[in-house]
Amino acid sequence: MEKAGDIFGSFFRRSGLTLLCLGLVFLLYGSSPAQIKTNLKGSKKVEFLLDKLEFSPSYKVRIAAANELGRVANGTLADWMLRAFRKEKNPAVRLSILYAVGQIPDHLVLPPLLELLQQELLEEKEIVAAEQVIWNLRRAVDITEWTKALLDSMSRQERALAAYLMGLVGGRTVYPALVEALNDTSAYVRTRAVQSLGRIGVKNGAEKCRFLAHKDPDRTVRKAARTCVGELKLRNKKTRLKNSRKIRLVKDLRGLKRNAMTPSEMRHYWEHNVNPRELEEAVSFLRKGHIEQRQDKSITLAHHKQLRKTIQYDANLVTHYHFRKADLSKLKDVVHENVGYVNRCYIQEVKKNRKLGGTVRMRFLILKNGTVSTVQVVGGSLKHRKVHSCIQKEIQKFKFPAIPLSYVTMNYTFSFTPPKDRTYKF
Repeated sequence: MEKAGDIFGSFFRRSGLTLLCLGLVFLLYGSSPAQIKTNLKGSKKVEFLLDKLEFSPSYKVRIAAANELGRVANGTLADWMLRAFRKEKNPAVRLSILYAVGQIPDHLVLPPLLELLQQELLEEKEIVAAEQVIWNLRRAVDITEWTKALLDSMSRQERALAAYLMGLVGGRTVYPALVEALNDTSAYVRTRAVQSLGRIGVKNGAEKCRFLAHKDPDRTVRKAARTCVGELKLRNKKTRLKNSRKIRLVKDLRGLKRNAMTPSEMRHYWEHNVNPRELEEAVSFLRKGHIEQRQDKSITLAHHKQLRKTIQYDANLVTHYHFRKADLSKLKDVVHENVGYVNRCYIQEVKKNRKLGGTVRMRFLILKNGTVSTVQVVGGSLKHRKVHSCIQKEIQKFKFPAIPLSYVTMNYTFSFTPPKDRTYKF
């Protein structure tokens, strides 16, 4: 019995040591969000959290890492956190990163956050979350300096950003400057100014918005002006607007420097944080043959293009980037060369149902390396699951040239018409 006890005692001692080692490994590398706070300290902890935020396979760990970074990080890490946001696909993690950035009482989080809002195509919830953060840190924004930038800056980008900021953190005092900005030569600046008029809620702004809704030569400005009129009507009726930006996110803002976020601070960020996308965009804009910026952020690649008797298609690219004509031509070639495969999806089913016809609207992302991601059916009159599924699979195989962006959005509208020849010889 004593020998048996020694054997079992030795086994449990060894297994206990093994369990202890496994526990330590799990503590450092496991998927428990609750344990992520107890890992390391100081700069090592920050490095550990950033690594988990970007590379952990568990979305729960990524959320926990984001939340903890919001508690321990300073403003200099906001740029790194938002880089992880750009790569992230899980919507819950993306929102967690934005709100975690908002927990940092530092004016240095504002430049990368504003840059994100200007450059990326975000979901509505993400835009609201980012703007809530900016409003919460509004004391750091020097409204006086941004007002001067709106009226005097030589940079269209800076004037537009100034108008946008005033709508988020400005009060009624910025109304005269916004009205003056409605005469800006840039439609982009006028759009931002009219959006801000709707947000600050001055009654006299409705008249200005109404005028622009009918008279402005740019359709994007007219559309923004109509939205402004509707928003001001709701405010006058004291209707509570959905997705309010005015929410207190951080209880302790004693570490926030007042009026530290100025146009010069933003310029400093632009100068020292130029990524390859921005540099390529600047160079491309100077090249001959660059396309003019479209205020609707949409570039038409094909319009009512007839490829076969049974299919007609439209295609457009949604982006902030100034593509060269040569680059657009390459994208058009890919569109044209691959639509035939989509047509096969329809032909397979129209043989079974000769009355089958209608439109299918598709949306997908073209990633930096030219591959296709996130293919979605977003509408159309042709309600046929097999056709939809087949088209999605075919589009997933498309291969575009590499682009100097994280991604761009492509929209297709396919119009299918049953062939007159019932023998279906194509």
